[in-house]
Amino acid sequence: MNKRVITYNQVIGFHSYPDAPPSCIYLSARHRHVFVIRCKFEVSHNNREIEIYTMQKKLESTLQNEFGSPCEFGSYSCEDIAQWLLNRFSSMNEVEVLEDDFGGAAIQR
Repeated sequence: MNKRVITYNQVIGFHSYPDAPPSCIYLSARHRHVFVIRCKFEVSHNNREIEIYTMQKKLESTLQNEFGSPCEFGSYSCEDIAQWLLNRFSSMNEVEVLEDDFGGAAIQR
């Protein structure tokens, strides 16, 4: 049986897509999103091996320490943000980063 703890964060941030195709060239300029970040962490038992609220605060502070508040992601895509998080949290198995909870990316270890 696989057991996972799931966290949910909303982070206000800005990014750009410098190589945006002509059909959405407006994305090449810096623009704002509410980035919705869902992370999954594998656990081995049912008794709060990872405390959800503590992990959510840790995720938020890790992002703010690196990117500021609001987060300035530069040219990072949703995939880049997800990969960045996976590289920093060894217990994380999967992460989704969505723009305004509409669309985005998911990366799984």
